[in-house]
Amino acid sequence: MKVLIFDLKGTFAHFRKIYNNSSSLSYSIPPRTTVIGIIAAVLGKERDSYYEEMSSEVVKIAVRKMSRTRKIMQSVNYIKATGPSYLVNPKDHTQIPFEIVCGDPEVRYRVYFRTDKSELYKDLKSALQMNKSVFPIYLGAAPFNGTFEWVDEGELELNDVKGEKEICTPIEVNSIEKLIWKQMQKENILIKDKMPVDFAKDRYPINTKSYIYDDRGESIGIKLKPEAVCFKVKYMVKSKKIEENIVFY
Repeated sequence: MKVLIFDLKGTFAHFRKIYNNSSSLSYSIPPRTTVIGIIAAVLGKERDSYYEEMSSEVVKIAVRKMSRTRKIMQSVNYIKATGPSYLVNPKDHTQIPFEIVCGDPEVRYRVYFRTDKSELYKDLKSALQMNKSVFPIYLGAAPFNGTFEWVDEGELELNDVKGEKEICTPIEVNSIEKLIWKQMQKENILIKDKMPVDFAKDRYPINTKSYIYDDRGESIGIKLKPEAVCFKVKYMVKSKKIEENIVFY
C-alpha cells in the first residue's frame, strides 16, 4: 500500500477544542477534521463540500508532532455584528482568552495520507510534489498562515499488533490494552484529548474519539488490543531510511 507523506509547518497555530465554551483553547496537534480541511484547500474544494468525500471511511489520516511546542494565552477582541453596519462601526466588544500554539522556531507536523480513491490520491500527490495549493492554507485559524512540504511516497504494511510497539502518532484510547512505562523516557508528557473525526454537512461533529499522544513528539511504548489496527510505514528523508509504527485517526 502507498501512503503520501508531507509536513505542515508555520510560526503559530490554533486548533480549537470542540468542547470549549467561552475561552478558545487549542489542541497541540491538528485533529483529523483540520487536516482534511487543509487538504481540501490544497485541492480547491469549496467549504463544507468535502466531508462525505473525505470521511474517515474513505480517507485515512495520521499525524506526528515533529517539533516541541508551547502555548501562550492572549486576549482578543470579538465584536457583536448583527448586520453589515456593525462591522464598520462596532458597538459591543468582548475580550476572549485565545490559546496559541508556538514552536521553536516553528510548529511542524508530519501527515500520512492514504485512500483507495485513485483520482483523489493522484491529485493530492501532484499538488504536493509541485508545491501548489488552490487556496491558501492556515494552521487552524485564519491569522496563522501555514505551508506544506513534500516528504515522500511511503510504503505501508499492516503491522502485527501482538507484543509491544513504539507508536509515534495519536492512539485511540479504546485501542490501548496497556502502556509500557518501562520504555518511556522521563521527559514524556502524555496528553489525552477528545477530538472530532468527522463532520456532517452543517459542520456539526458526528464522530468524536479520545486519543493519547506525547506532547513532545516522542513515540509511546504501548500494547494494543487484538482488534486494533496498526501500520508500519517506510520512507526516505534526505537519503535516510525511516521506519515508523503509526495508527490512523
